[in-house]
Amino acid sequence: MVRVGEQADVLRALGQFLDEQGASGIEIKSHEVFLAITWGSRADAGHRAYQEHDLEALRAQARAMRRGGGGASTDSGSLTELMRTLGQQLDRDQIEMNSIYQEPDGFRVSGIRQGRYRTGLCYTSELLETSAERRTARGTGVDVPLVRADPFEQVVLGGPVFTRDNQRLGRLSEVRGRYFRVEPGFLQRPYWLAAETVGSAAADEPGILSINKVDVFERRLKELPKESASSGRVARG
Repeated sequence: MVRVGEQADVLRALGQFLDEQGASGIEIKSHEVFLAITWGSRADAGHRAYQEHDLEALRAQARAMRRGGGGASTDSGSLTELMRTLGQQLDRDQIEMNSIYQEPDGFRVSGIRQGRYRTGLCYTSELLETSAERRTARGTGVDVPLVRADPFEQVVLGGPVFTRDNQRLGRLSEVRGRYFRVEPGFLQRPYWLAAETVGSAAADEPGILSINKVDVFERRLKELPKESASSGRVARG
């Protein structure tokens, strides 16, 4: 819904609106024909939907803010500034935003880049640092992408799987949707884990989970969810 190259403007204007609401617990979702925003504020929860003509008004508002109009807050900790910086990073990295969820430490962002899914936590501290750097020296330094590649895309079929505390679970035997199957070994039943449990993965390297072995029992699934059972990849041998 919001195109790459326009996200900084749209998110900046949305940030100003959310600042005016005293909003927290923000959720932004991009749908095919509208942009949905929900939040919890000091007074009450709220929601708003923006269609294409509404987004054009937001872009015009952001352009006016850049020229010094609109009365927007430019405080480093304001949502106006944080949303603008986040949008600039998304535009720079050519990531088309799908959703943004506010968490205690930052913003959980998902999006699409060159047809591939990306997700990551953009820490508030990193956004503030990037914003400060741009105010003092625009166009200098090397930016670090805030939305990093999804490690689940790099998992290797047949490769070993280790927990964060370096405990081997078995081998990764199958991928279906956003789930993968772990084969623990002799006399142990296989199970499924969600893609979000993958911490790191790369070719010729074992998959490392983002959770410890003690947490695996609560996260594992005996059966694959129906919506993920239709297609996938299976290790040979």
